[in-house]
Amino acid sequence: MVAAILLPSYQLYLSWRIRKKDDRFDLAIDGARSLQAIGGTRFTGADLTEACFAGTGMAGVRLGAATLTRVNWRTATGLDESVHEDAVLGQVAVRELATTGDGQKRNYVRLNLHGINLTDSDLREANLREANLTGAVLRGADLTGACIESWNIDATTEFRGVQCRYVYLLEQPDGTGSRKRRPADPERNFEPGEFATLFGKVLEEMEVLLKKGLSREAMREAFVELQTQHPEVSIRKFENREEHVLVSLDVPAGTAEAAVERTLVSSWEVKLLLAESKIGMLEAHNRDITQIALAAAAAGVQIGDRKMEDKSIHVHQGGLTIKDSQVASLSGDVSQVVQSLQQSGGPGAAELAAVLSELMQGIAKATQLSEIQRVQAKAQVETLAVAAKAPAEEASKSAAAKAWEGLLALVGKLPDLVKLVEAGTKAWEVVAK
Repeated sequence: MVAAILLPSYQLYLSWRIRKKDDRFDLAIDGARSLQAIGGTRFTGADLTEACFAGTGMAGVRLGAATLTRVNWRTATGLDESVHEDAVLGQVAVRELATTGDGQKRNYVRLNLHGINLTDSDLREANLREANLTGAVLRGADLTGACIESWNIDATTEFRGVQCRYVYLLEQPDGTGSRKRRPADPERNFEPGEFATLFGKVLEEMEVLLKKGLSREAMREAFVELQTQHPEVSIRKFENREEHVLVSLDVPAGTAEAAVERTLVSSWEVKLLLAESKIGMLEAHNRDITQIALAAAAAGVQIGDRKMEDKSIHVHQGGLTIKDSQVASLSGDVSQVVQSLQQSGGPGAAELAAVLSELMQGIAKATQLSEIQRVQAKAQVETLAVAAKAPAEEASKSAAAKAWEGLLALVGKLPDLVKLVEAGTKAWEVVAK
């Protein structure tokens, strides 16, 4: 009699807890689903990736071991009464979100939403802290005001058409009372597409160790070349590490990191070598100019309308200047030096001066040359013009040879200038005889 009274009461209580989806009655719920699914539609083991069950009655449907990635469940009914082994759909909150699309102000902390289809869902002010959204579809979803602290996304998470005016990077305020709103300016909201650009791209940190160098220009050029070849890569920070510089880069997930590192390291080493070579060449050029000037002074050679004598020459750390001369500095106005060569009247001097003058004009117009290369080329022309004033001197011959080599190295890829260098070399041979 007691059993006859209590058993129906327990059955009513069990049914009530099952309808309430009480997790303590999972075994009973699974049993009820299995009984209900007898004779129902079977998708056991099927690949249902991106299938659409929108508006479909799912009660009694068997989905055991089926692949349910990115399935559209919007407005589907009876999903609670279906038989499935999917860990994501096994969560009540996920089933409700997937079928209703209503996640406004809901709590999804640490929830597994992997591969779920949340197209056009309302996730305004939702708490997505540490939620797993790898492979999820957020196409057209509204994330305004959502908390995305430490959420887990990957390259397969779809953000196309996401609507979002602002988000928070922290669930709770930090020591300054900030939840780290983005955009940080409370008066500004994201423009269309900005959220996906900032947060939709999964970036990984990559570190590259470079040898230290003195040239900032070389480093700048190396990074310009890196971003030319790998525009998806951005620089995060630099750190000094004794004889090296540690460069941290942000690279999208799946990037060929070996290719990125190879490009940066090789480019940096080449640019640094060129920079150090330029410094060495300029120093050598300064020494050559000094030797030529001293040799010219000793020989009484005239530059411009003044005869160079020992007392008119002043050699200093920064270079060489000629006192009381229209040529204020041998590394200054090259056109005056070339003009003085033309007026010297020596064999072949006028022809060489004409070529050097034309070469100077070509260097000035060559957009392929950097400013540093222009200065260096100008210095080489200057060396040649001065050397031609005392062509018999060994110092002049040595400096001229280096100058022609230097010019060829600088303009070797510029056909018009290479022709002028070749013409100048022949003219120099006439002068040097």
